[in-house]
Amino acid sequence: MFNYPLYPALYNGFGYTNASLAPIPSTAQSNNQSGCTDSGLLGTFIENADLSRFWNETLDPTLGKNAIAYVILAEGIPFVYFGFETLSNGAYPNYNRDPLWPAGWQPTDMSNFVGTLNKFRNGVINKDGDIYLKGGMLFVYSAGNAVVFQRGPVLVFLTNGGSEAENFQIETEKTNYEQGTVLTEIVSGGNVTVGSQGVVSVTITKGMPQVYYPASEYVSVTTTTMVTPLTPISTALGGPSASISANPNSNSSSSGKKSSASGRMGGEIHMWLGIFTIFAAALGGLMIL
Repeated sequence: MFNYPLYPALYNGFGYTNASLAPIPSTAQSNNQSGCTDSGLLGTFIENADLSRFWNETLDPTLGKNAIAYVILAEGIPFVYFGFETLSNGAYPNYNRDPLWPAGWQPTDMSNFVGTLNKFRNGVINKDGDIYLKGGMLFVYSAGNAVVFQRGPVLVFLTNGGSEAENFQIETEKTNYEQGTVLTEIVSGGNVTVGSQGVVSVTITKGMPQVYYPASEYVSVTTTTMVTPLTPISTALGGPSASISANPNSNSSSSGKKSSASGRMGGEIHMWLGIFTIFAAALGGLMIL
């Protein structure tokens, strides 16, 4: 099932530099409050065969990188409509389904970016399991032009200022990191140190998204095009399930044990990933519509 309630907030928020990103956290939280028991099982997207292309609204690749970073790293099952990575545009219903093969597909800066994020996501899932998949998502900053969320050990800064935006600083609210934790930015490199009460301060440069992971643990994240199934398929199809906390404020590492990622829903996520994913090496095995 696709997360259509969230789609307008993503499409409009990241498609225009003068739009507000505030509807993103409010819509995500509204889903959880309106009876959706697990929004992590909803498909997250910014375009599909029944909607106008994202690149029909903007040609600024920086806006697209922020949008797709949310799709890939936020709570939900990421879906990418073919052609996004080549900046294909076109309005629904007649111009948003052009085939790729007449022009010949070639790697692009956007396809490399999508691949980097998805391989990182796969590596985090393989390492952290349900800590990332089912630990919930916490918005730690929200303003008209920026939003920041923490999902498990991953911290993501997104803006819609675009490539022409001036550099500016963001200081988050309290995160779940301990003071003094060093975080590594996985796209462009560089480190930041968590301040008192878990506050993280970064400088956004040229509107680019930033994705952080604890430096001491990042060496154990193997970026890959593959996701190791969290549970056997037989368990996913009807075996016993375990109760897993969805409290984003819970510190899963305090017990000294990593979540073994048991539970029916965790297995279902990867069963569906296995069924629907096209394992294109250039895109890091991302699910493509």
